[in-house]
Amino acid sequence: MSARLTVRPAHSRELPLIGTLIKKRLLSLAQTGTQAGKIQQMNPEKQLTRLIPDQTLFVARVGQNLVGLAALDLDRGQILACYLDRELGKKQHAVALVQAVEQRALAFGLRRLRIRVNSNTEAFFRKLEYTDGLARAAANETVLERSLLGHAEPWQRDRFRQLDELGIPANYGVRHRLTLVPETDDLVSIGPDIYGRDQRLIPLAAKAWSAMREAALDQGVELQVVSAFRTATYQSGLIRRKMEQGKSMEAILSSSTAPGFSEHHSGRALDLTAPGSTPVEEIFATTEAYHWLRVNAGVFGFRETFPRNNRHGILWEPWHWYYVRNQSS
Repeated sequence: MSARLTVRPAHSRELPLIGTLIKKRLLSLAQTGTQAGKIQQMNPEKQLTRLIPDQTLFVARVGQNLVGLAALDLDRGQILACYLDRELGKKQHAVALVQAVEQRALAFGLRRLRIRVNSNTEAFFRKLEYTDGLARAAANETVLERSLLGHAEPWQRDRFRQLDELGIPANYGVRHRLTLVPETDDLVSIGPDIYGRDQRLIPLAAKAWSAMREAALDQGVELQVVSAFRTATYQSGLIRRKMEQGKSMEAILSSSTAPGFSEHHSGRALDLTAPGSTPVEEIFATTEAYHWLRVNAGVFGFRETFPRNNRHGILWEPWHWYYVRNQSS
């Protein structure tokens, strides 16, 4: 039985091997000869490290063998590189890598993807429906591009329409390093929030929340729910109300996540408060409840998504906690 092909985001521990292979053995499919030479002269491991947090570096393995890799440049909206092992790499491995990169680009809200190719690889990408783009190319290369919308899920296309209707920039996901979150329908009630509205989470998160709340109570700390599962339509309404109040889109998006990108859509996120604290305000960080969460929430599988000075460029949200345990991604 032949070994199965696996394509997945690279792990940081694989970078030394990847760097060595790029320098010695891998055949470039997505760079001109000049560009490939420059990459091989650099320290590939150092250059590729920045791709790990966004999961935009992919490896293809057949059994224990690394047969190829591909990288996505989010900020430029292009395939940065696509390499195959000179001996083990096959065309189908390259196709699978390109497809993985395209799906990751869609996850960040990118609707088109570019690639710079040379005469040896141009035909391969044209067969994958990449066509002549408008970007200028050097004399020895061609810039091709492809619309990703035809390969988007229906719910992703719905989110794009919502973003366009609100006037949210198309590069929102890339700029804030946030990915689209599908809405879940696997929800159970966790009881009323502070406003008396019934709130829901996925079963695993609901069970963890119940255990965490009880543990806090046992130590004299009361945690209260402000919000849990929210639809993208509800999130759109929040932004529209702020627009009607005269707030700029930049100010709105610094404190409210765009519809489609909110962790609340997953049924794993909670906005919390404590008695006497103003809901969804930084003052929550001064409460005993917040300090209890900082020490204990991880035990129950919850993490603070937007701490102070977070990499997403979102204002500090000490009230927002996300259940990360048992995630498939």
